[in-house]
Amino acid sequence: MMMPRHPLVGHPPDVNRPAPASWPPGVVADLAAHPLPRLLEEGLVVTLNSDDPPMFGTTLRDEYVAAARTLGLSPAGLADLARNAARAAFLPQAEAAALVAEIDTVPLPPPGP
Repeated sequence: MMMPRHPLVGHPPDVNRPAPASWPPGVVADLAAHPLPRLLEEGLVVTLNSDDPPMFGTTLRDEYVAAARTLGLSPAGLADLARNAARAAFLPQAEAAALVAEIDTVPLPPPGP
């Protein structure tokens, strides 16, 4: 059965939320229940961010690691999140495009077994 299109699709950045590890306790049952994979599957433009690192005890790197290890995002999926962030940043278009181009130069590991 096809899911209805999420109402936020097409309004980039669709979702700019604190990343999985920095969601306050009680917002999701546990990190594995975080809706990030579902939001991506529904076609939303999502970015990861560290919100308030001292308050939540996390870094942007930690958020990407959590998205990969706990939520199962692939290296290509993580690169897509980084591209989304570059495009959503408050930067002149040329600078955002340069960031995306730089992200595209990072080699991705081969798919796992």
